[in-house]
Amino acid sequence: MDGLFSNSYELPQTPFLKQYYREKSKFPDAILFFRMGDFYETFFDDAKTVSELTGIALTSKPAGKDSRVPLAGVPVKAVDNYINTIIEKGYKVAVCEQLEPPGKKLIKRGIVSLITPGTAVEPSLVHPDRDLYVCCVVPGKKITGIAFAEALSGEFKTGEIPSHLLEEELSRISPREVLLPEGFQDEIGNHFLSRLDATYFSPAVSEKLKKNLGAATLLGFGIDDASPSAVAAAALFEYLSRTTNSGMNHMKKIRRHDFTDSMILDKMTVKNLEIIESSSGNPKDSLFGALDYTALACGRRLLKKWLSEPLKNAEKISERHDAVEELTHKKEIRDSISEMLKEIHDPVR
Repeated sequence: MDGLFSNSYELPQTPFLKQYYREKSKFPDAILFFRMGDFYETFFDDAKTVSELTGIALTSKPAGKDSRVPLAGVPVKAVDNYINTIIEKGYKVAVCEQLEPPGKKLIKRGIVSLITPGTAVEPSLVHPDRDLYVCCVVPGKKITGIAFAEALSGEFKTGEIPSHLLEEELSRISPREVLLPEGFQDEIGNHFLSRLDATYFSPAVSEKLKKNLGAATLLGFGIDDASPSAVAAAALFEYLSRTTNSGMNHMKKIRRHDFTDSMILDKMTVKNLEIIESSSGNPKDSLFGALDYTALACGRRLLKKWLSEPLKNAEKISERHDAVEELTHKKEIRDSISEMLKEIHDPVR
């Protein structure tokens, strides 16, 4: 238990707390939501953190003879709101559920999911106008592999960039979470970082990715199996599988991302040009606000991406212009599509 809790006193050893210690040790850097009936309870330092982040009263619970432990609990019915608050402030949450009906003996419990800023998949935890990328970086002296994905939609891309452009590229992707090999200790910008041990970069993990994609090799996707981009993609897929406690079976396609197709605009440039947000505080005063007549959240996300990642490829620019021109001149088709879009939910998510 060393390092799990900062309390200096000897930890109580009641049956339910022993169960709690075992589950907490699996993800010591996450806040453990421990299901007990109609509440998810948090204990020790987790309870203090949850109380500070959410305003829930910090209480205590008897734990054996003459002993009490710090406690903060949230109702099961309202848990999504509390989890959202916690991950928005840059923390991870491990959810430990009751795995059998209540009885006289100690109920069997186990962690069913790890929710991080980049891996939230419940619709109630996802902001509809935001991309929720988690990004894996495999650093190199000259070339760095970088893969990014959205756990909810299944969007999955990977590629390579000159290592000195990593900060700018991460700024453009704007991931909610960045994954790094455990041995790489350099800090990368102002991002939520998670360190991955060597098991995420093993050949077995690469085989799991290819099996999920239904391919013997990644060459059909334009990716060399031995490249840094392939290593990053496999590690990212494994991380999503483990944290969501699923096989990520909807992630059946991976695309090679050519980072040279679009201009690199750093955060300061985007801010100074008021591309997405305006300094006046009025959303309509930004370039995005002036152009945003989208019908769906996925359209708003795409428009933001197009504006903050201007294309450099003349052929692709022409294709985009042609598509816009087609809809501009054919009002009946445009209006028909707009009406249909109003009747459906976000098709990507």
